[in-house]
Amino acid sequence: MLDTTKLQASYSRKTNRNVFNAEIETIEGVHIESEVNDNVERVSIQNFNGKEIVSYHHLPNHESKATLLKVMGQSFVITEDDSRHPRKMDYRVPEVFSEGVSRTFSQGEFDPSYLAFFDSYGANASRIAAIQEMLIGQEIPLMHDAVIAIGQRGIIGKENPPALPVMMMGMRLSEIKKRLDQIRKKGFEWARKRITFSSEPDDCRPKSNQIRCHPTRSNGACCDNERSCPSGKRDHCNGMCGYSCDCWKWLCGDCCKHPGCVGHDNCCRKVGGMWSTSCLFPIGFRCNRPYRC
Repeated sequence: MLDTTKLQASYSRKTNRNVFNAEIETIEGVHIESEVNDNVERVSIQNFNGKEIVSYHHLPNHESKATLLKVMGQSFVITEDDSRHPRKMDYRVPEVFSEGVSRTFSQGEFDPSYLAFFDSYGANASRIAAIQEMLIGQEIPLMHDAVIAIGQRGIIGKENPPALPVMMMGMRLSEIKKRLDQIRKKGFEWARKRITFSSEPDDCRPKSNQIRCHPTRSNGACCDNERSCPSGKRDHCNGMCGYSCDCWKWLCGDCCKHPGCVGHDNCCRKVGGMWSTSCLFPIGFRCNRPYRC
């Protein structure tokens, strides 16, 4: 029977490298651990050498809904106020406090008074630098392949809460890596002309003589998983779970518009949003629940 509160998975592949004119076969892989229940949401990605690449530990019932995020050895704390329009704040945790903060989160606790010792001014720049360092390595493509393998086993994120954040994070990070690799290869001018952001994304509703590519529940029907948007509409399927108009059916079980996917898409489409914690690390994401940046 599948455990719907915890997920543990390992994925590996063999690669051949040329070292001093000799072919050497190596094994690369990632180990994934995830736990989601009413009191905690925790995800950890490690390589096969035991090094933690990225992880987060979220306390949904804490007064500040605190999250401890670790990227390439650097620690960050994310908090959210309890106002009508919640606002998220990022803090970089100095190394001297990192171990103690990790210990308190593992105990399901966090004292907001700690925030006085953290850096809120340089947190965004430090986090982006750590993410860029992470994207250079081979773990993200491996995580992408691991997520696909999980989906191919018939595991649907909507029905298995611990799989959902792993799927969302793995696919989003792999798409960012792909985009950055394109920029490095083709240059900034190429990126400037082709990569656009909009705070009011088109919902890709059907127009005359066009295949309906955006899923809708208004008529009780969903878009075919194999169809893609018409030419020129590749980035407009707001609210469909997947990248652009490519449906990732194993996230929410179908290719329909979901409130969580609408919110997540809007977070990523904002100017600078592709680097935000809300986009890359969809903490607390649920398919049928509104998602806020």
